[in-house]
Amino acid sequence: MYRGIPSKKKINTRKIPKRKPCRYGKYFQKLQEQEKANTFYWENVLETLTNMKKDLETLGNVPKKSVDAIKYTVELFNIVSLYQDMLEGEIKKCPAKKYDYISIFNECMFFAGRHTADERFELKNFGEVPYWNITAVGENVTMSNLMLGGEFGTVPRPASYWIKLSKSKKCQVPISGKVSKYSSPMWMTDALVKYLIYGFSKDLVKDLLESIDQILA
Repeated sequence: MYRGIPSKKKINTRKIPKRKPCRYGKYFQKLQEQEKANTFYWENVLETLTNMKKDLETLGNVPKKSVDAIKYTVELFNIVSLYQDMLEGEIKKCPAKKYDYISIFNECMFFAGRHTADERFELKNFGEVPYWNITAVGENVTMSNLMLGGEFGTVPRPASYWIKLSKSKKCQVPISGKVSKYSSPMWMTDALVKYLIYGFSKDLVKDLLESIDQILA
């Protein structure tokens, strides 16, 4: 047979069908990309919580004196708000085994975090009350914009107001929600700290640190 002269052998001219791409390929690729994104997100969450824990531990315990307790609470709410911004409101993704601790953490961040002036929540013995933190995203919480009060007949006022009012005005606080039974007259600022600010701030720090420890473990 000379070169260039086709062989008389029958040639199979049937086209070989192209293999169809696996329909699961893109699905698995998306899964891998999502897993990578979740890992990146979770690593950032852990780093953020580690830094938040340091700030809360540096803050220490709630002071007993009313004026100092108010200043402490302003700083505490500022820490919560700044980290709430970093987390874009709350922790949205987590490993299943951390879910319960994340729920506690998110609830703490919600109550001490940013709200609008119109929002209300139900507080035992006091009925519907406004949230204290009505700052906007990115705004620092200060003595001028943390609105304390709104309970036992008080009007929400800036933290600075309650410090100036210290030892200037007295009030009586309902005991155990019974309107007919009141505490002895006490300074209004002291009453606000004793019945609300001190306990709230103490429990908030405790719950935040405990939940963060469990999340980081």
